[in-house]
Parts: sequence; C-alpha cells; structure tokens
Amino acid sequence: MRLRIKESPQEIERKFNQICRDINRFILREDSQIPPQDLFQQLDDEFENVKKKYKEQNDEVNLLHATHNYLWRKSFQFIQDAPTQSLKLIIKAISILLKRHALREYNNDSKECWGHMR
Repeated sequence: MRLRIKESPQEIERKFNQICRDINRFILREDSQIPPQDLFQQLDDEFENVKKKYKEQNDEVNLLHATHNYLWRKSFQFIQDAPTQSLKLIIKAISILLKRHALREYNNDSKECWGHMR
C-alpha cells in the first residue's frame, strides 16, 4: 500500500494565492482596473488544480473557501462587459462563503476570512 502524504492548504493554494494577489494589484488600486484576460485564464487553470486536490483529500471546508476566493475575483472579469454575470458571481461567492461558515465558523481573531484581500 502506497503512503500518501496530505498537502497543506498553504501548499495546495500557493500558486492560486499568488495569482489572486496579482489580480488584487489591479482591482484594489485607487484607479481600479480590469486585470488582463491571461491572468483570469491562469486563475481558471489553477483553480481547477486546487479544486481537484481538495476533492481528492475530501476537504470541503477549504474547497469552499478557495471557491469563494475564485468566484469573487472571477466576477471582475465581467464587471464592465457583462455586469449581470459579474453580480451573479458575487452572489454565488457570498453564498459559498456562508456555506463554508456553516461548516466551520471563521475565527474572529484571525485573518482567515479576509484572505482574499491580501
């Protein structure tokens, strides 16, 4: 039987979080800009990797957290050309966040909930 070492959420999301930070550099500026399409493609590709790993580990809490972060950023891809699509993604991101909170409440003393703002 092969021993399988479980990756930590930090290891699983390392590249995903870097892409999120790159997107944040555009959207959190005072003169907010839409990030380039290739950055959203990288986000899509890396989210698929993260999602696959969390499903393999049966880690629903971290999958929901990563899904929220993905949808929140993805909403900015459509904010100018398809604002209704953008709003749908924001609403879905909030509902995912609530599901995650129902499974395990966020610690008020940590930045766990606000990781998407880093």
